[in-house]
Amino acid sequence: MPKTEETSILDVITFLDAVGYEFYRSQLVGNQCESMRTRWERMQKPQPGDLVMETSSCPMRLRGGKRPAHVASETGIGILESIAREPIVYDSWDETTDGPLPTEEVFYIRRLDNETIDSPWGNNVFRWTNANFVVLIPKEGWQEFAKVL
Repeated sequence: MPKTEETSILDVITFLDAVGYEFYRSQLVGNQCESMRTRWERMQKPQPGDLVMETSSCPMRLRGGKRPAHVASETGIGILESIAREPIVYDSWDETTDGPLPTEEVFYIRRLDNETIDSPWGNNVFRWTNANFVVLIPKEGWQEFAKVL
């Protein structure tokens, strides 16, 4: 991405999103060497503090044009704050007849831009459900991770 005066933080995030997706795809090989397999396993286990990317809607994000918030690059890549199991809220759920509320995995991502969003989960935090995340840069860094290989 050539640097221009019009390059914005959202341009950089979109670029990072595209490069991150290609990095993720480059790990999808059938006959992995040991270091690649170990890296792939770490990519599949996001932890709070990791730079992560949501992968299930990434191709939609990278097509360009206006996208809803749940498929925008600025909400699909960020620092993982936490992962939780939370109940799925239904309007017509009756725990006496239907049993306990089912739960789902929820990811809280701190956005990389400085845009303040109106969020009940904290300033600049986006909540994802029904999503898959991979690690782009672990909190310990790939250099530190490589030392244990």
